[in-house]
Order: sequence, then C-alpha cells, then structure tokens
Amino acid sequence: EILSMATENVEMREREVSLKDLFIEILLHWRMVLLAMLFGGIVLGGFSYGRSAEQVRAAEARQKALEEQRGMSREERMEQWEAEGERMRSKLNDTQLLRVQTAVVLRQRQEERLEYQQNSLLMQLNPLKIQQVNLTFVIQTEDAGSTYGVGNAYEQLLTSTVFFEYMEEQCGLKDNVSELIALNQPGVSLDQGADRNSVLALNVSQSDVFVLNVRIRHDNAATCGAMADAAEEFVRQQQKELEKTIGGHEVTCINRSQGEVTDRKLVDVQSSGATTLYTLLNYSSILTKDFTDAEQTYYNYLAAGSPADNEAAEGQETEEGQELPAAGSPAVGARVSVKYIVLGAVLFAFICVFGLFLKYIMNNRLRSTDSLSELYGIPQLGTVPASSPKRFLGAVDQWILKLRYHDQRRFTPEESVGLAAVAVKMAAFKKETQTVCLLGCELKGSTMEICGQIKGQLEAAGLKVSTLNNVLYDAEAMERLGGVGSVVLVETAGVTLYDEIRKELELLQRQEITVLGGIVAE
Repeated sequence: EILSMATENVEMREREVSLKDLFIEILLHWRMVLLAMLFGGIVLGGFSYGRSAEQVRAAEARQKALEEQRGMSREERMEQWEAEGERMRSKLNDTQLLRVQTAVVLRQRQEERLEYQQNSLLMQLNPLKIQQVNLTFVIQTEDAGSTYGVGNAYEQLLTSTVFFEYMEEQCGLKDNVSELIALNQPGVSLDQGADRNSVLALNVSQSDVFVLNVRIRHDNAATCGAMADAAEEFVRQQQKELEKTIGGHEVTCINRSQGEVTDRKLVDVQSSGATTLYTLLNYSSILTKDFTDAEQTYYNYLAAGSPADNEAAEGQETEEGQELPAAGSPAVGARVSVKYIVLGAVLFAFICVFGLFLKYIMNNRLRSTDSLSELYGIPQLGTVPASSPKRFLGAVDQWILKLRYHDQRRFTPEESVGLAAVAVKMAAFKKETQTVCLLGCELKGSTMEICGQIKGQLEAAGLKVSTLNNVLYDAEAMERLGGVGSVVLVETAGVTLYDEIRKELELLQRQEITVLGGIVAE
C-alpha cells in the first residue's frame, strides 16, 4: 500500500506516498472529474454529430446524383462517370494514382477472400472434429481392355458439376459442396500400368478392375451419411446410363466406413486463409490511412464502381442500413452518437485523473497527511484542519475525508488550535523557556489567524510569544531571529516547500535556536 520515494535532500528523511491517500486525493477532486467528463462528452458528441451530418449530406448528394441520372441513358451515365473520373485523376500525380489503384485491387481481393471465408463449407468445418465417410467402388467390365476407359468415365462423373449439383439438391446444401468431396487414390486396370499419384490397381479373381475411393466430409454425422447415400445413388443412376453407351459393366461398393477424424492439414488451410485476409486488411489500412483528400475521393469513386456495375443502385441503403433521406436540409437525419459521448466522458475523465496523479506524485509541497517527526525528526505538536467551506454537495467531501481519517479522531479547527497551544506550552515548560517564536513561510490568511489564536492562548499562560514570517526571504525577519530562544514551526500544507522547511531547520541549527516542534495548518 505504501510507495517509498527517496528525496534528494540528505537531511530530509524518506518521504512515503500512500496509494490510499492518493486515491482519496483524487476523490476529493470529483467535481473536476465530473466537469472533465461533461466537457469530453460534449466535445466528442459534437464531433459525432458533425460526422453524422456530413454523412447525411454525402448521402443526399448521392441521392441527388441518382435522381439526375434517372433521365439519362446508360451511355450518358457512363460518359458522365468517366468525365468525373478524369477530373479526379487530373488532381493526382503518377505516384498517387498508383497508390489508389493498388488500394482498389487490395479491396477487391479482400472482399473476395472475405466472401469465400464466409460462404465456404470447408472453412466452416471444425478440423479437430470432422465426420468423414469413405466409399470404395470397384468397377469391372466383361472386356478387361475397356476397364480403364469405363473407370475413367466414372472418375470424370464424380468430379463433374453435374455430380456436385446433384449432391446440393439431394442434401439441401449450398454452393462449394465440391470442397467436401474428393477422390482418394482413383486407379486403373493392371494392364494400363499408368504411373500416376491418383492410381490404385487391385486384382480381384484374376480379372482387371478399376477402384475409386470417394471421401466425403461434413461437421454433421447425419448430413455426412446422407451425402454418402446420395453419392451411391448417383453412381447407380449413372451405371444404367453408361451401360447404354459403353457396354455392360459392374460397379460395386465394397466398403463404406464413417467416423470422426482430425485433419491437421485443414487447420493449416484455415489458418492460412485467416492470415491472408488479415494481411490484405492490414496492407489496405496502411495504404489508405495516409491518403490525401483527393486520393480518398478518387478511391471512393473507384470503389463505388461504374453505372454499368451498379444499375441496381436505386434504393441502396446507407451504411447504417437506413434508406437515403430525401433531398432537403443537410442536417436532417444527423444525430449524436451515444457511443462517442461515453467515449469522450471516459477519455477526458482518464486524462483528468492522470493529471491529478502526476500532480500528486510530483508535488514538492507539504501535505496535510505528512508527519514532521517522520520527515525531519522534530515533534509534531498539532495539525489544524481548515474550516469546511460551504461548497456544492460539501457532504460528499466530508464523507470522503472520513475514508482518510476513519481510524483517527477528528477535531474542529478551534479544538485543534487549543490542543496545539497546550502542546507548545508543555514543550516550552519542559525546555524551561518563557519565550516562544511562531515561525514559518507564507504565514498569511487562515494560517496567520491560527498563529494569532495560539499566541493569545500562550500569552494568557504567561509566555512571551512573537511571530516571524519568511525568515528565509525577509532580511528584517532574519535579523529579529537573533534574539529568539526557542521556535515552533508553523507551516501551511500545500504552500510550504519541503526544501524551505529543511533550510529553516538548518538556519535555526546554525543560530543554536531550540526547535520545540512543528504545527501543520491545512
């Protein structure tokens, strides 16, 4: 809870900073923090309103341009679009044009990759839990020499668009079903002897055969089984059709197995896809963040596409999903973003609190919570609290102060002055001195009133009391110090510098003046 800070002055003991006291000091400035939050909310709220109004004005300009184009032919719209593009290009040099065109290409690749990531069935699979069915088909013909040709026909059918469309229709799947189906090690007859990675030859009853292994994957076991059923049915249907054209043959499914597998290669494929998308996003962001206004305008122009690419632009929606407003006042539809208001309040509150933190840590003035006995080795004869000012919601301040002094008894300023006067009187009697000087820096205002009250009570007890102010900076006061026998330091929290107290003690030591102790006035 305690953070120690070593001082540069060897005469001054180690000064300690309490995190609890730091927290309470920040709480005591709650009015400032609230004002900072209010100011931040207004500033960023106004910024969001201006930004929203600008978007509305841009939307109105687009709507107006669309309305103007409704009466034009497609050729006229293209001419107008190209003329506008030429006008924008004339404001850019070759380097800027290249930057914009590169950004447009990156945007297109990014959109293509994102669409694939979202729509690809393969990218949605969990590579650690994949349902997989393996089907093994054996193809035999009456004429061993034609086995390869028949097998090759089935191989082409099982990799054709017709097969994939059939699977989509039968199983209710969307596009890209081809990514879930693959032919593993398709083969030819022994007499072909072809050297291909995708060939597997088997000898069954001394006859030539062609073997096709079909692998089907999905994240749902039932769907995966339905796809396998559909694949077998497709093969049976194609067998009937092919027998009419290429002759008699047999297609037998000799193996069907299903289970949950892990595909480590798919992990790499999915990670590579995500990395590619992130790289495109990163490059695009780096390239566009330094665009000039002219480059950004041309970039937006190219990204929007030509009228030929956007013939259905009528009725398009804004970025927020609302219909474009009708032409009129630019501010119509503009609104303040609650998100920006909250962000501004939090940001400015943080800045305010951080400023208070720096002020507290770097403070080189006496604090009301400091102990003169711990810092300088002199008795602390009392601490006089300041009178509570009548401030807005002052009860909140009192509640916060109770957190600071929850384990201490609190006294009123009058009671504290009385206790301090008694402590000074006892210290003077113990040192057998009848003269006491109340000495300090910047003794004015409430601190001077405290000195006057202590002086009155001490004089009533028979002591001779004087007051000296700013002996370090006032030659006359320093000269008067020569006739003083004992001193009580009276220092003001938040005003007196630590170094000033050290110098006062050094001066008193040189003059061989007894220091009875010190009093801190808040």
